[in-house]
Amino acid sequence: MNRFFISFLSILFISSGNQLVAQSEINFVCFTVDSISWEFNINNCATNDIENYEIYTRETSSENFSVAFAGPGQTSTAWKSDILKSHDALFITYNMNCPAEMSVTSDTLSLESLRTSVRFENIEVQEDGSVYLKWERKPIDGVQYNVNSIVNGNSEVIATDLTENEFTDTRNLANTESIFYSITAFKDDDCKYTFPEPDEGYSYTPFLSGKLIECEGRVSLDFEPSNYWFDDMDSRTLFISENGNLFDSISLGLDTDSIEYTNISPGNVYRFYVEEKSSENTRQLARSNTVIINADFFDAVQWIAIREISFDPNNNLSIEWQTDPTDEPPEYTLIQGASESMTNPLMVNEFGTNQYSYELDQFDPDNNHYSLSIEDSCENIVTSLSKEALWVSAQLLGGYDLAMEWNVLGDEELTIDQYDVYLVENGSSSLLSSVRNFSGQFIHNFSENNPKDSACVYVIAKGTLEHSEWDESNEVEYRSNTVCVYGETKIILPNALAPGSGNDYLPIISPREGIVEFEMTIYDRYGNIIFQSNNPNVGWNGSTNGANNTIDIYAAVVKVTNQNGEVFSETQSVVLLR
Repeated sequence: MNRFFISFLSILFISSGNQLVAQSEINFVCFTVDSISWEFNINNCATNDIENYEIYTRETSSENFSVAFAGPGQTSTAWKSDILKSHDALFITYNMNCPAEMSVTSDTLSLESLRTSVRFENIEVQEDGSVYLKWERKPIDGVQYNVNSIVNGNSEVIATDLTENEFTDTRNLANTESIFYSITAFKDDDCKYTFPEPDEGYSYTPFLSGKLIECEGRVSLDFEPSNYWFDDMDSRTLFISENGNLFDSISLGLDTDSIEYTNISPGNVYRFYVEEKSSENTRQLARSNTVIINADFFDAVQWIAIREISFDPNNNLSIEWQTDPTDEPPEYTLIQGASESMTNPLMVNEFGTNQYSYELDQFDPDNNHYSLSIEDSCENIVTSLSKEALWVSAQLLGGYDLAMEWNVLGDEELTIDQYDVYLVENGSSSLLSSVRNFSGQFIHNFSENNPKDSACVYVIAKGTLEHSEWDESNEVEYRSNTVCVYGETKIILPNALAPGSGNDYLPIISPREGIVEFEMTIYDRYGNIIFQSNNPNVGWNGSTNGANNTIDIYAAVVKVTNQNGEVFSETQSVVLLR
């Protein structure tokens, strides 16, 4: 018979008035599947003082104990019965007369725990990958434990002859995969009893894996639970720490094996682990490995707004815009007009926090709508509301009336309050008028005593820009192109030239500033071209290819084009004098 020593302190109650005195103890010695033996230390009593003994058993923990066997005196210290194969627990009572009637009762022995394998109470993976193990202690003195493990298909004993019911596996392997464990319990004494191995084989650590989904700003986690529960698992909780501090916890469904977590911010470090618990009756706990996520990602771009579109004094057009804060290097696309011709990417200038500008190469008044789009590395695309540049055209009528016209600005973001008209003279600007009507038309009358043969003007539209992402509106100014207008073009041609007088033959043109093309041709009486000039400052000195011409009558033809595209020409006979 396999034998082991099970020591239970039993109490001998001696009736001496109202006093009960401990005198004797029952020691269980060995156990097999269907037999049990014990020793009874009667101390100062004689064997013949024992009247009888009784063995009480119960089938389940919910039932009461009843007598399974009774024997007279100390006839035996062993009992063999199939009852031991199925009943839950037992205890033994001796009835004695030493010196008065008394009884000695053993502690209750759990038969179930002696028939079953060792079961884990805690399997907890630490952050460094080590594993803390705790298992139920067998209710027997002298039991030792071996810890077995399987890694990558190889089985090994990682701890032997333990007398305590806990152990930490410091191989630090559980951060990359589930580690399998089992406990072998045995008594290495005369009984040589080894407890059964678990029917389900090895228990394994719960395993959590995860990764950062950068383009969605979330963490995707996959979970494989442990398998070692006595009863059904009662709860499963995901714990999250942010930068070393417990930050959040989420109760998971018992069938949850994947989690999507979105409450993260860029630049922080997050740690995730899962705890599983059984009911309060068994108090089992399993903890997964820790998944560490460095939230190195950029927030998806949310919005972009054009703040201003303005011309500089040289009629170079620039666009200024603003976006939501992002650490990601932005890449912008300029969309122009309904045709959506694109310039991508833009070489931009950053002049403020998340504020940028871009100077256009050219401007087309017939394609005067601009929007900007931004695309981040996750292919999120946001496009601004379309805006127009302020484009001004003008005419100078008779030297007295300046007629101007411009496109009226405004949309759901932009509100214009007034248009200020400026006159440019001798390099300085002066305010002509502030216009608060929104017809896009304006007429200014110059004094009759100070008529103008030319005028340069521009307009500044002043207003506010609002955006749903801004706490308050922003004051903005849109500056228009500078347009120069001229009065009626007149050409006066002299009718004579005296070579050597120091004065070349040149036409008088008014207003000269508005001329964009010039051509002067001199013909002799036979229709031959003897001189040509395309520069209004270069005239005819009366010679041809360096040779003096003879005194005669010649013809001068001058043709000019002003900035409005109008073409004017004059012809004059010229007498060459000597």
